Amino acid sequence: MSKQDAVVRDWDVQRIVTLMRAAGLGTFSIDGDQVYPSDSVCRHFGLPEGQPVDRAVFRGFVHPDDHDHVHAATERLIREGGSDTVDLRVGDANGWRWTRTTVVAETQGDGRVVLHGLEQDVTELAKARDAALMAEQRVRGLMEESRVSARRLKLALGVAQAGVFEIDFERRRFWCSPEFNLLVGRRMTFEEASAVPWAFLHPDDVPGVVGAIEQWGSGSMFNHSLDLRIVRPDGEVRWTRLYYEARRNARGALRRSVGLLIDVDQRKRGELALAEAERAANAANETKSRFLASMSHEIRTPMNGVLGVMHLLRAEPLSDGGRRMLDEALQCGHMLSELINDLLDLSKIEAGKLKLNLSEFSLPQLLADQRELLLWRADQKGLSITLRIAAGADGAVRGDRKRLAQILLNLLGNAVKFTAAGGVTLEVEREGEELHFKVADTGIGIGPDELERIFLPFIQADDATRGHHGTGLGLSITKSLVELMDGRLRVESELGRGSVFHVTLRLPACSAAPDVPIELPAAAEAPMRPLAILLAEDNEVNVIVVDALLSETGHRLEVADSGERAVEKFASGAYDLVLMDVEMPGMGGLAATRAIRDIELRERRRPTPVLALTANAFESDERLSLEAGCNGHLTKPISRERLMQAIREFCRTIA
Repeated sequence: MSKQDAVVRDWDVQRIVTLMRAAGLGTFSIDGDQVYPSDSVCRHFGLPEGQPVDRAVFRGFVHPDDHDHVHAATERLIREGGSDTVDLRVGDANGWRWTRTTVVAETQGDGRVVLHGLEQDVTELAKARDAALMAEQRVRGLMEESRVSARRLKLALGVAQAGVFEIDFERRRFWCSPEFNLLVGRRMTFEEASAVPWAFLHPDDVPGVVGAIEQWGSGSMFNHSLDLRIVRPDGEVRWTRLYYEARRNARGALRRSVGLLIDVDQRKRGELALAEAERAANAANETKSRFLASMSHEIRTPMNGVLGVMHLLRAEPLSDGGRRMLDEALQCGHMLSELINDLLDLSKIEAGKLKLNLSEFSLPQLLADQRELLLWRADQKGLSITLRIAAGADGAVRGDRKRLAQILLNLLGNAVKFTAAGGVTLEVEREGEELHFKVADTGIGIGPDELERIFLPFIQADDATRGHHGTGLGLSITKSLVELMDGRLRVESELGRGSVFHVTLRLPACSAAPDVPIELPAAAEAPMRPLAILLAEDNEVNVIVVDALLSETGHRLEVADSGERAVEKFASGAYDLVLMDVEMPGMGGLAATRAIRDIELRERRRPTPVLALTANAFESDERLSLEAGCNGHLTKPISRERLMQAIREFCRTIA
């Protein structure tokens, strides 16, 4: 070889080495147990350049997972010759990298086989390949998930009897699920789907659906739902719920809408049946309330005369037997009166019409009032009624005075009724904003099996309560009133040992209560000058009763038998009090009261107390009386004590 050829060869070798280094290529030769790596390979693995490496050391740079197939390829080449290309991972100071290695077997003259290898770094290519494989797997997974979701959605739509649809107004296309076609019983075109009202709508629902969609479509996007009926081709009518969403373009025109139509026929018909049943129940309650109100009025009017006359008879000389019969008749009359009141309260509670009227009042005064009302009954049986008010519970409170009084009167009345000897105790304690009332007696007690039943309407405890008159409504009404006031009621009792009723109510303390006069027993009544009283009453028996009730008081009574006559007398006379019947022929009591108030306003008279004296006992009746200008509302039958109490209350400022 000439010198020039040698130079050319050296340049060729240098160029190849430079290009291989730039391409990330390296070479090596394996001869027996020795490996002869190129400089680039040595630099990759941190080996000294120009020195052979033990084959076992070189093998240590191969990833453990690639050992087996690299060894198998090497042995095959030594045995069979030829060439092979394998991808494997090799490690260096920077971690593992992928290489593509091509190896050629060369048999020497002495018969040994030398392997020559060319390796190329394909790490980035392997990463791209792996990324592509992962992306492909991810896409396949998403496609499978999409297919599963589609199957699930199809199953859900089928089970729920729901169909979906889409209207593309720009491309003039309509798509719907098979379930939608099954639900409406027809196939629809874009023209049919885009025209509202739809052909399958029930005629009675067309105005509502059209109006709703027009109202919804005021913005660029709307999403709403409504219930509507569809009419299938076979005439079947079914209730459905439509969920509808639509979008508009910049010009305000509909661009796209999607909807979900669900068959809710069974549920909707159940709801409608329930609503109808509720309406019927409310109507029945209303009818019952009107019936009770009418019967209450019709019974109270003659009862007022019966009880009034019997009260008058008590002042007459009677034999012992006659007096016992009169007392029994009076007791029966009072029981009938209480029954009417209980039935009215029960009716209002069942109809949900009983409302609370909150005010501020003196708690000690209210407790004393209830005790006073029952003292005469307790005295007849030789019983005591003891009142104990703990510190902190002896001031004014805010709550419904009337209903609290009713609760306590029911419990105290029962305690007196079912106690033959001993006494009744009412204790009151405060715990924060709650008051705890405890009514204890030494009476007959209640068996454990009856403790829950006693709060049911028309139920009394068996055996032990026989011989005690009553309807079994008192405790039921008491429990309902306590619950209406968000309170708690419980009872502890033992047969033959008495009972203890516990009532807890939220009654916040307040700084002061309206000035309520303490009512004194009849024997200690403060003297009052004789009053001029006008009675408007068309029933002659009731006139006799009221006249007799006032006969020993010194008050002067004038009677008007109609509303018109009452207004005439008031206009021409001077009265300290007006007792006004409400139900009278011609001008009723409320109209007459309004006319009286007009006279006072026109003639600048001082307002005269007007008390409605009527058989109308509902709260709504009392409200109408007060709205007409009455100062109070008294219900028949009325006792002398209640009438005198009202006169003292409303006429106490009259000198």
